Formats: sequence, C-alpha cells, structure tokens
Amino acid sequence: MAAVGHSSSAESSTSHAVSVPAFWTTYGYIFNLTVGTPPQELPVLSDWTWTSLFTRSGRCNNVYDVSNCVTEGQSYFNEKKSTTFHNSTLGSFTWPETAFAPNFTVDYARDSVCIDTLCTNNTVLQLSDFPNEGDTIPIQEFGGIYGLAPVFPRVDPRFEPHFFQSWKDGQVTPRVGWNSCAKLSSSHHCLNGDAKYVFGGSDTTLHDSSELTWFHTRNTSFITNSESEKLYYPQTNDLWATSLTGLWITSQDNDWSQNYAVNFNIEAESGETKSHTPMAILDEGSEGLGAALSANAYSKLIQMTSAANASSRILSEIGSQGYSSSTGAEKQPWYLVDCTKTTNFPSLVYELDGRANYTVGPDQYVQKLDGTNQCYLNINQWPYTNTLKGDSEVLLLGMGFLQSLYVIFDFERSEFGLAPIKVQ
Repeated sequence: MAAVGHSSSAESSTSHAVSVPAFWTTYGYIFNLTVGTPPQELPVLSDWTWTSLFTRSGRCNNVYDVSNCVTEGQSYFNEKKSTTFHNSTLGSFTWPETAFAPNFTVDYARDSVCIDTLCTNNTVLQLSDFPNEGDTIPIQEFGGIYGLAPVFPRVDPRFEPHFFQSWKDGQVTPRVGWNSCAKLSSSHHCLNGDAKYVFGGSDTTLHDSSELTWFHTRNTSFITNSESEKLYYPQTNDLWATSLTGLWITSQDNDWSQNYAVNFNIEAESGETKSHTPMAILDEGSEGLGAALSANAYSKLIQMTSAANASSRILSEIGSQGYSSSTGAEKQPWYLVDCTKTTNFPSLVYELDGRANYTVGPDQYVQKLDGTNQCYLNINQWPYTNTLKGDSEVLLLGMGFLQSLYVIFDFERSEFGLAPIKVQ
C-alpha cells in the first residue's frame, strides 16, 4: 500500500492547497510525508486528537541506538541521515497514560517536513524516546503520527501540529478539508484512497459551502477531572469538540424517543457544582468506529431492533474484524440483529450546539460479519465518560457519523465545519 501525495489545485478552494489520499489501517488513516534532507519518506497515522508531528526514531531509554530501539521492519525517521536535523531547546515530555502506550515519552527536535509540495523548514517535531526497547513494541504500518488537533491560544511550540506551523509560516491558508469515500461511488474522489485530505483548502466538488455549519471548539478539560476514569490526551483542551444538545432515536413512523443527551454535574475549581452539557468530539480513528450512543440510548436501540446478545465466539469475530472500536470491543456488550429487517430499523439523530441535526441511518450502524449472514449493532459506547446513571458526558463522533459528511478544520478560528457530502 503506497500513500502517494498529489498536488491538486483544481480540486481545492485555494491554489496553494495540496490533496493527498489516505488509506485505512487497523488504527485509522495513513498517508505519506517526508522528513529531513535528503527527504525520508514516512507513513504517518492521521490523528485529530494529537497535537504534534510524532516520529518513530532510533532513540529509547535516553540514548540513540537503532539496533535496540527499532525493530527490523518498522519504519522510522533516521535523524543521523538528515543534514538539516538539529535538537531543539524544548527538551522532552512524558504522558503517563495515552491511547497508544503508558509513559509515552518524546524528545523535541527540528527538521524540514513536506507533504508533497507543502514544505516547512525548521519544523518542531517529536522523536520517540520510549522507556523500553523496540522489540517490546509491535511493528506498525506507520512510522509517525500526524497530529491535527486545534491549537488554543498559548505560546508553546511543543503542541503545534505541522499544518499549524505551515500556516503560521505563510505556506498555506488555515483550513484542512477531509472526506471519506465510504458513501461515494468511486475511490477516484479520494485519489484512489479510502479518504482524502486537502491541506490548505477543501474539495468544493464534494460539498456546498452554503450548507456548511460551523462550530467553535469547546473546552473539554472536564474529561480528566474524574478520579474514577482518566484518559490523557496530549492537552486536555485540544480537541475538535462542541456541545451535544440532542440525541434521539427515531422510528420509521417518525416517533421520537426521549433526549438522551442529558446534562450532568461537575465540580468547579471554586468547589461549586455546575450543570454541564455533554460534549461531542470528532475522531476519525479506530477509537471512534461505530455509531456513538450512551448506555441508556443503546438499551433503547436494542429494544427497538429486537437485538439478541452476541456469543463469546461472535464477540471474538467482532473484535478481529476491525470495523468497531477496539476499546468498545473489550468493554461494552454487543448484540446481533436480523439482517433482513434492517431497512425498518430506527435512525439516530444528533444535535450539535443546539443548531444542527445529523441523522445516522441503519446502513451506518448495522454491520455484517464477514463471511456470514449475521449482522450486529455497530455501536460505540465510549467507556471513559459514562455516568453511573447510564448517560454519557462525551460521545466520539467517528466513522458512523462522519462518512456522509464533508469536514473542514479552520486552525485560525479554532472552528470546524460540517456539510453533507455530495454523492457522486
């Protein structure tokens, strides 16, 4: 699989935009970029919740030792072969817990980085410096992580994605467009990939700008305030998030359920208890696979679809198939449904910020088991922020939600836009 970059001004809303295909893997979408001089090609995993350009390196345990720090067959950036590489004064940083690994340690350095013709010199990037040797880490299809999290006002170059640095450097406009080809007639619309990024613009053939709804990114620091369940992102506020003001299940007869987006209480720094609206976070990776529901909404859907408990064998098949959240596969219940009756199943309706509704139909939340005549409810009940009452503080809006939408990130305004994708 080769994720080849393409410069394509005709497809984009700006002549300086660069379009690249992205290909689905176990963890999410990957595409290629280059690091260093001469350029070293590196497949990177796109991650809308990561704040920097992370690269696997020849470092571990605070030393440079490729033979011990890199498993044969793992792609990585070799700093010793780049004439423009230099260490930075930004030091190192460790996250005690991440979705990737515990004690995730990086060193900060600078070098040139290019996505096709979009190039920046002296780019701040992360080099892996894990507290363990390379053979303890499974070989991955990618050698880095391309962070695309929003940047909130602050002066800290450690938490600035490569694209944000490109925009600050005047190389490109502040917008990134993204779409999946899951609902399109051909992968041609993704440059023969599974999805497509437009760095510095958007593909105006796939969305109507008049149908874009913009959402200002909201603070989500409360996610890590709970002592019972903690999930550490690089920076707790750097997520493409907005208020989830509505979550309904609607029948074919247009009967609407109760609203499952239920406010919850959090304790402010002053000690005062305040009511908080649930949040919706955009996440295109494997963590966000499936349609997001709270435990209570999931129970209602199970009832409305006459779903039956999945056996342990089926659970194993769901986990290995790769179409569902890996976290959910381990921590949530799963249910089978009758494949022949799905056209009569209800729809899921999400209301964001009290301003726009988005509908996910059964064709997006019912998944067939490969090689069988069985189907299951592909639901993502994110375990980290479920309240004891069965409600959710946060829903991850991943591929079940995003595949029928065109997404635009605006790094200047810290906003994201959603529009119906034009079916081609």
